[in-house]
Amino acid sequence: MSLAQGSNAILDQKLGYAAYNRLKNHFAKATNPGDLQDGMIWFDSASQTWFGKRTAGLFDFTLVPAIFPEGMIIPWIGGYFTDGANGGYTRVLGGSNDPTGINALLNAAGWYVCDGSALNIGTSTIYNGAGRYLPNLTDDRFLMGDNAIGMIGGSSSSAHAHPVGTLVNAAEAAHTHAKGTLAVDDVGDHNHSVDPPSTTSGPSSDNTAWYGTTGQANPISTHTHDVNIAPFNSGDAGGHGHTLSGATAAGSSHNHAISGSVGAATVTENRPVFLSVIYLQYVLA
Repeated sequence: MSLAQGSNAILDQKLGYAAYNRLKNHFAKATNPGDLQDGMIWFDSASQTWFGKRTAGLFDFTLVPAIFPEGMIIPWIGGYFTDGANGGYTRVLGGSNDPTGINALLNAAGWYVCDGSALNIGTSTIYNGAGRYLPNLTDDRFLMGDNAIGMIGGSSSSAHAHPVGTLVNAAEAAHTHAKGTLAVDDVGDHNHSVDPPSTTSGPSSDNTAWYGTTGQANPISTHTHDVNIAPFNSGDAGGHGHTLSGATAAGSSHNHAISGSVGAATVTENRPVFLSVIYLQYVLA
């Protein structure tokens, strides 16, 4: 404290204890600590430095920035899993596996669960007033980097459908399909036979014909004449096929339209695989 020895010391005036006076005088002797005891600390106003005494000698306290900047958010898991595939979770730290139990454990150290709660504490630069709320990261929300803070969006699942409009292929120009040569299989040498009945009956007749001497009757009996018609064949056509040829008519430009619709929209899960954690924010200045 760089106070001069004597009764003008504040401790002497306020407390009047000789022991404090003695300690005060020792604290003032930074250049000659003498019988200072280990663990004694004091502030030297000339150098604006805190000093301490330990067995190895004097040391000064160098102020460094806080390890955790105010507003920092981290994921936190206060337990372990029962296998290497994120099996059953076993809580170790905190009174319960929820914001209430974790806040009870960590609030004193400046960490608060990001559950959207209102927060107003005087030792915070951010949350030292009414109407200030922690971010809510307990609603299946993830953190996304951006060039502005505080934007929200997205959904864990959504109902959606894929509309189908009218689809057309590219228009085809007028065209024809070139003729080809079509032929039946070669039927080989053959002919076509005709096989009529072997006999036919001619008409019966009872006419009376006269033959011989004039006036002499010579009746001829009723009869038929047998006619034998032998089977006959067409001429041998030889091996041959029948050829068809031609071309289609010219076609005009056209396309083929396709239309349709999808079924009713359904709600689907659109998140990748995940592991849930508790997000904490550091709120002390």
